[in-house]
Amino acid sequence: MTLTATAQDPGSDDLSFAVDFGNGDSQSAIDYNNGVGPDPPISPGGTFPFTATESFTTRYVQNGDYLATLTARDDDGGEFAVPFPIHVRNVAPTILPFGPALSVEGLAGTIAATATDPGDDALTFTWTFELGPTVTETLPSTGSPTTQTSAANFLYGDDGSFAVTLTVTDQDGASTSFTTTVDVANLPPTAQITQIRQPVSLGLRVAGEKWHDVNATFFANDTILGFASVVRTPGSPDDQMAATGFLDLPMMTRYSAKVLYTPADDPVNGQPNGANPAWIVLRDGTGAELRVHHTFNVEHPGTYEWDVALTPYVARMAFRLSATATDAGSDDLTFRWDFGDGSPIVETTAFNNGVSADPLKSPFGTFPFVATSDVFHAFADGTHLVRLEVLDDDGGSVAVSVTIVVQG
Repeated sequence: MTLTATAQDPGSDDLSFAVDFGNGDSQSAIDYNNGVGPDPPISPGGTFPFTATESFTTRYVQNGDYLATLTARDDDGGEFAVPFPIHVRNVAPTILPFGPALSVEGLAGTIAATATDPGDDALTFTWTFELGPTVTETLPSTGSPTTQTSAANFLYGDDGSFAVTLTVTDQDGASTSFTTTVDVANLPPTAQITQIRQPVSLGLRVAGEKWHDVNATFFANDTILGFASVVRTPGSPDDQMAATGFLDLPMMTRYSAKVLYTPADDPVNGQPNGANPAWIVLRDGTGAELRVHHTFNVEHPGTYEWDVALTPYVARMAFRLSATATDAGSDDLTFRWDFGDGSPIVETTAFNNGVSADPLKSPFGTFPFVATSDVFHAFADGTHLVRLEVLDDDGGSVAVSVTIVVQG
């Protein structure tokens, strides 16, 4: 503030001013009657009456009520003092414009702003993020005026434009606010086809004459895969079927079975004759079955040994294709399988919350989000280019492919 003071002496005395602003700042000035220097003790020839004017400037760094005093003196010891109150009101801080802040989903970002206050005040920065936290930071005064910069971290699991409001409050309670946005971009998912397997169970089913036994050995190339043995007893053949359990059968492999019928060592249930129809039962992960039939006959030893080429049947079983996809954010992920053989596209969706589609803005879900997809498909003989496209719920996508060769 600036104080302008005027004093008048009826004589020709020099005049001096002293001002105490009440804030620790005291100033003074002197005006000479002759405009050059002090007048002599007796100076009747000067200008009179003599009027002098001076201006004084000070700063109040804190609001409040102050008592200032202005004193005017002549050079003969006369003086006049004038006390006067000064009320200094508080002024709210000012926020320098900032933003918007740019980021991507699933990755932390930072937003910063600078505020000034004309007083010697500490400043409290309060950041309020839409669908996010409230962050508060108090920074000390840097003098008058005070200038401070605050930064706040944020993390959103979904893309979108999110409002952020900064409120700056000085230590006397005055505040101001500024609103901008945090603009979060979508990131496309990543994906890979992790496994291609052909889970097949190899079983043996026997009907017909009781107490006769049948034994099957299954081979991959010349390596034994497993065994199945059945002794025909009273009851349903389906209840007596033996199986290897599911085996992951590699592609480009020759599969076979050797099935032996040994009626001579069986208990005879009345007559040394009769027949035993038998089936090798192939079952895939979808529950689909293929059956290969042969009939053993006691009276025809040529039927006792059955060699079966299983490769054409295994080739018709469904493959299990597995994939994993990762989204940096919390997006739902949709897997679209194109098997490259003209069959319909198979689609599976993994919801981030495990139940249903997320809303347009869903920054609170699990992120990064990892999802898997498992599908079954049976291919005809030939070469097939399988293409998998994975899409997030905000339009991001990625595609991967693999070639499957089926030879029956």
